[in-house]
Amino acid sequence: MDRFDCDSSLDISTMPLWNDPNCLKVRIILQHAIQHKTYENVDMPEGALDLIRMYLFSFPPLIAAEVQKNFPSVTNKQVHNAWVQLSADFWKMDEDQIISAKMLLVKLKDQADAWEFDVPEGVQAIGWGLKGIAERLREQVVEVALDATCECSLQFLNFYWIISSQHESR
Repeated sequence: MDRFDCDSSLDISTMPLWNDPNCLKVRIILQHAIQHKTYENVDMPEGALDLIRMYLFSFPPLIAAEVQKNFPSVTNKQVHNAWVQLSADFWKMDEDQIISAKMLLVKLKDQADAWEFDVPEGVQAIGWGLKGIAERLREQVVEVALDATCECSLQFLNFYWIISSQHESR
């Protein structure tokens, strides 16, 4: 939401009435010195939330495009934040990201293989492979590489992912 340096002030004071001390006289003085664009309600419309729920298993930029067809004032960031909150019920098992991921892998054991690692003391590692993807790539992968990010999660964890090269089928 935009903020404006409009030299405004709000003064609220109270005092007992002289003829009835159980009642208060309330005085409100609102001054607004500089005109600026008017306030806009930035709440997410319920209809937009319904669309996000309908497309919850889609990619957030695609969801945003659908939402903005009907609600042009809704931003991509609003859609993304709503999508994260609404989808968390499906994947967030614990406040700790590592524990949550391990719990999710147990829940999805038919769809994902969890990998165990020998790691130095003080290091946490979690790895997995999606069975459906691995099965489709079984005869095609010729090279595997490892890439990483640094301190990009909420808990400043490093993320690594595997990238594979494929040869063309003949």
